[in-house]
Amino acid sequence: MTMCNVADFEGILRTWKEVTEYGAGEDRPKSMIVHAEVSWPAAKPYAAREKAAYNMEIFQTGVMISQATQDYNDECKDTGRMTGNIDVTPSNSEKAEFFMVLGNGTKLTRDDLLELGPDFAYEGIITYACFRPRGKANDLEVGGHDYALNNVPYVLEGDSLDVHLYNDKEGGQGQAMGHWHLDVLDSTEDARIDLCKVCGD
Repeated sequence: MTMCNVADFEGILRTWKEVTEYGAGEDRPKSMIVHAEVSWPAAKPYAAREKAAYNMEIFQTGVMISQATQDYNDECKDTGRMTGNIDVTPSNSEKAEFFMVLGNGTKLTRDDLLELGPDFAYEGIITYACFRPRGKANDLEVGGHDYALNNVPYVLEGDSLDVHLYNDKEGGQGQAMGHWHLDVLDSTEDARIDLCKVCGD
């Protein structure tokens, strides 16, 4: 038997792709069209070859958000497991009045702290807090990195934040509103801090 090394077909295969991304964010949806073109015979110039074209579209699902929302998330909000110590000023400012929502839905306000006095302390779960930090001795970590706090209102929220609210005024005399501390002992991964959100919204 005689073996012959004969090519029945010689052509050129060209492939390329087009990628489209929708919305914004790391998990945004994407689509990709894969193109393929076969031309033959390979020995002839490209213009003289016969050609066949094929394409296939692949779609990757994701979360669609607007660019404005992504910009807001990047500039205003940080999310992740949270721990730290915050000196808070229980302000009565309309836009930054201090309050917390406890795990049972009870709202603890600045007026409550005035009435309860500096001997009061709360240790347990909250789902929301509005506060303005005082001074520069704050130490907060969000999602494994340090988070710088300024003297502006912040909203803190999540499914479960384990906190300790207390007053360090020695002797427990007077209102001592400038001596409150909010320690975040731990939280769920969905905890978030926002410096653009209006308290109560």
